[in-house]
Amino acid sequence: MTQYTFTVLDTTGIQNYIFGSNRLRENIGASQLVKEATGEWVKQILQDLGVPLERQSEPIESSKLPAELIYASGGNAQIIFKDKNTAIEFTRRISRKVLKKACGIQLLAVHKQFEWGKSLCEVVDEVMKKDLECYKQNRVPSSPLLGLSVTVNCNSTQLPATGMSTKDSKTDDDPYPISKEIFLKRQASERAHQGLFDAEMPEHLVFPRQIDHIGRTKHESSYIAIIHADGNNMGKRFQEHGKDAKDDREYINRMRDFSRKLDVAGEVAIKSILKKLVSAIDPNTGKLKGKFNEFELSRTNEHSSTYYLPFRPLVYGGDDITFICDGRLGIELATIYLQEFENQSAHMPDGKKLTASAGVCLVKTHYPFARAYSLSERLCKNGKKLLTDGYEGSMIDWHIANTGLFGDLKSIRKREYHVSSGNLTARPLMLHNPDEWRTWEAFRAVLRAFNSEVWQEKHNKIMALREVLRKGPVATQQFLHNYQQGQLPRFQSTTGQEDALSSEGWVNKICGYFDAIEAMDFYMGLEEDL
Repeated sequence: MTQYTFTVLDTTGIQNYIFGSNRLRENIGASQLVKEATGEWVKQILQDLGVPLERQSEPIESSKLPAELIYASGGNAQIIFKDKNTAIEFTRRISRKVLKKACGIQLLAVHKQFEWGKSLCEVVDEVMKKDLECYKQNRVPSSPLLGLSVTVNCNSTQLPATGMSTKDSKTDDDPYPISKEIFLKRQASERAHQGLFDAEMPEHLVFPRQIDHIGRTKHESSYIAIIHADGNNMGKRFQEHGKDAKDDREYINRMRDFSRKLDVAGEVAIKSILKKLVSAIDPNTGKLKGKFNEFELSRTNEHSSTYYLPFRPLVYGGDDITFICDGRLGIELATIYLQEFENQSAHMPDGKKLTASAGVCLVKTHYPFARAYSLSERLCKNGKKLLTDGYEGSMIDWHIANTGLFGDLKSIRKREYHVSSGNLTARPLMLHNPDEWRTWEAFRAVLRAFNSEVWQEKHNKIMALREVLRKGPVATQQFLHNYQQGQLPRFQSTTGQEDALSSEGWVNKICGYFDAIEAMDFYMGLEEDL
């Protein structure tokens, strides 16, 4: 049998690399460099090694080319080489290019020789689950060379600065000391904006380049939302889809097809958010109008009729996405993404439903970005925990940080949401499940009710109710009796617990209404009007 070399290229420490700065331009540029390093640059170097761009998917067993690209996207790449020396030369070249053009990105490469036939599925599984993870755990991280004499630190990385940033009319940033890493990120941010969903963007809207242009309305709001979403059990899906392939060629075709369609699903879901936002914006006034809220977008300059869209994708493609938006849109856009991602299920080659989990962290505009992103990632993982209980749908969890973020998610929840009667929060929520009341659909119905004219006339009572809920179901029941309120908004479910919830506010030591009252100011109701 013919022996080939399977090579996997992966990245590590990407979260710190992309989200370690509070300057949106640098976040965008970092994301673009990761995308290029494990996508475009991989293809360019394969071309330099004798594999033309248009022929990189040709079957390696029948072509005379030295390599075949299985896929390259989302921070990793998989390639088959005809000999190990070519694989090592490829790794040498991509490493050199990353060091020169995207310093700060940490690449990992693993090579595994195998006999062509029916063993590639097992080889890939072993490399991804064993070799690569072992390498990540045991590798000695490189340490940057710090200043050797009198130096100035980079404002973003605290590494020695190699120059000053240039004055930028698009962001109004004053020059500041920057390292080589930040210089490259700033360059890449311009490439990231070129052609970014041009077909969906009307002339009166542009993508923001500063966080201040996303989530601030003078005297009203200064919150942003960082949303991280990740597909549920996708690694297992890939493995199951390929394990019964009759040979290595069918396995490659299945993996490539699955990866391509997953990329399309994620991109379509992001575009759906964009279309819904654009549809809700009045081009004449620059106001974004939802059913229960509205606000004016930031203008590109004082006299301009062009506005900044309060939304910017940072990482997208496949099932792993991160975007930032105005805080008042965070929960709504996250659920739109999950729904649209699920809608792409019909196109998946394994015939199974697509689901994902999303974490939404709402913080003040200038809160440390890396810390907020880290919490959104933990919130996403927190939602995935319910998947072990047999539920197979999408999940959402969020946290609204009115002050700072102290401690991990578990300690935050215990400190801020645990009272003697039980848990004030019902999160995470399932996207939809008729057999549960803790779903987004049921929760949204309660939000609608609290935002309706009937309850808005009783705004002070709602705020008072928030404190009463902390005291438990008996106090809540007494409060409703004293104010002759009757019942709280009813949850739409078939669990049989709706009466207890609407009359006492609690069921099974879980409060059903505290989350809704807390989230009222962060709910637009975009889909209500569309």
